[in-house]
Amino acid sequence: MKTLQAVLARNRGNKLEELKMLENVHSKKQRAAMACRPFLLLSVKPSTKDDIDFLDSIVQIKEAETRMIQSLANDALGEVGSLKRLARRKR
Repeated sequence: MKTLQAVLARNRGNKLEELKMLENVHSKKQRAAMACRPFLLLSVKPSTKDDIDFLDSIVQIKEAETRMIQSLANDALGEVGSLKRLARRKR
């Protein structure tokens, strides 16, 4: 029985070590990505009218998506208000 507990304890320790190593690698990758970000932003320069039009279309799509999500959020808030009023009446 002691050997089973020892094996379990050792495996648990290994899992913790692996998790710590993964967290360390993740934070290093994140720092490296943040360090490269300004250079990536500088390298993204639309060179042609087609590139600019493409980026404009992406902006328009994202704006439409934002309006849709905001509309859904407003509907949900209205529903919450209705449910609260209903709950107050039931008390």
